[in-house]
Amino acid sequence: MERNNLIARLLRAGSGKSQEQLADDTGLHPVTVANIERGLDRPETQTLDQIAAGVSLTTDDGEELLRLYESLQRRRLRPGRDVDDLLAGLVEDLRNRSRLLMERLRRLPLPGEAPSPEDRSAAIERMAVLRTLDEPTRLLLVKVDEDFRTWALAEQAAQASAAADDLREARAWARLAVEIARTIRGSDAWRNRVQGFTLAQEARVLKAAEDRTAAAVMEEAGKLWNAGEDPGGLLAL
Repeated sequence: MERNNLIARLLRAGSGKSQEQLADDTGLHPVTVANIERGLDRPETQTLDQIAAGVSLTTDDGEELLRLYESLQRRRLRPGRDVDDLLAGLVEDLRNRSRLLMERLRRLPLPGEAPSPEDRSAAIERMAVLRTLDEPTRLLLVKVDEDFRTWALAEQAAQASAAADDLREARAWARLAVEIARTIRGSDAWRNRVQGFTLAQEARVLKAAEDRTAAAVMEEAGKLWNAGEDPGGLLAL
């Protein structure tokens, strides 16, 4: 995909707007927006400016988002790499980048392959990494490394919560599962289904802890689950 196409998608996705909403706000045709994000049409500078203005940003913001995205894409937790060194680098990134850009980046629903059972294999390996870290570090890693923002890893975290003997541990894994689910790739319908799945586990933990918010969380889980879709039948409450 051309650089300008990816910048256009980052700008739109970072704002939280749908393609249809962006089209309404910019005067572009919805098909044009879709073709740009699919790499079928390369946006000229004027069109890119128009997209940026439609999400109350600038093309410079888009360039910064792309640089940050590319930087984080290159950062991976490699076997044998010292965890302290990795975390020091991640914290330095967080300090040097603006909070606004980081928050936008972690919400980006970037294009990805259709979910499949094979996704679980990679998730098992990444779950092994997460088990070696404390809760704040797990959350940090999920925020800055796209490889740790997958539906299968959200499922793994929810299962770890359900299997935990300690209530505190169960809550920690449930919170992580919800955090991952909010940032995964895919269609809105699929993301809703995964979020509903993880929120249901969080609600079960809250109920066990006699937390008064459990009912509200379960209601939200049900709404997202019912609003979502799982064509492959990968998830089951």
